[in-house]
Amino acid sequence: MIEVKKCAYEVIAEYYTPLYYETHVIGQGRVDLFVDNKVMVELKTLKELSKADEIQLVSYLNASRIKVGLLINFGQTVTIKRKFRDYLLPKENR
Repeated sequence: MIEVKKCAYEVIAEYYTPLYYETHVIGQGRVDLFVDNKVMVELKTLKELSKADEIQLVSYLNASRIKVGLLINFGQTVTIKRKFRDYLLPKENR
């Protein structure tokens, strides 16, 4: 978080984002870091990332309607996975 702030980005730790189903807010999810009000960052400290870790990030992106997410693992080596989603609202809300 300190390094990201040094680069003049706005960073919020443990950010709570609304979760949606269609046009309805159905709850909230917690994101490790939220950068510039548009990038979700999930942090891990595992020996290696699993497919389940990537699925978790994609699920958060889908439910929150945030378009870009990073999964960063500080395990034996630093691994970064980038995920991108584009969302269309139902026709009556476009």
